[in-house]
Amino acid sequence: MHGDTTALREGLETRAWGEQVGWVWEGDAAVVRCSWLPSRLGDVLALVRTLRTECGVTFTGRIGVGSGLLRLAGGDDAVAAAVVRLRLDASPVGHVVVLRGSRALRAQVDVWGAAPSAPAAALKRALDPAGILNAGRGPL
Repeated sequence: MHGDTTALREGLETRAWGEQVGWVWEGDAAVVRCSWLPSRLGDVLALVRTLRTECGVTFTGRIGVGSGLLRLAGGDDAVAAAVVRLRLDASPVGHVVVLRGSRALRAQVDVWGAAPSAPAAALKRALDPAGILNAGRGPL
């Protein structure tokens, strides 16, 4: 241990990561996966702080990778508004997928978000003509 840091050894790092990711799945709140450019982390954290005023938020992510999970607790309207805010063009978050949500929430927002662009769909078809890669796990 050095200062406020602790080295995790002998499998403890795997346990720590597992517990960290597990927090967002506690209870029955909505869970959203999102991604961002690592350089936009400060903006993402500011957005998460703003969302906390609208609904309960637990955030876990990998900053170097630019992806993470948000646990959004509260009424369906508040959670739907948070998902919409995450998906705004001005948002620092690039992609938002609702992994878990109530039936009422899923009726209010598209779980996958905006459809992929035509070039992205064409690339997917070119690289996976049989449609077997990630079948049924996305908007394509």
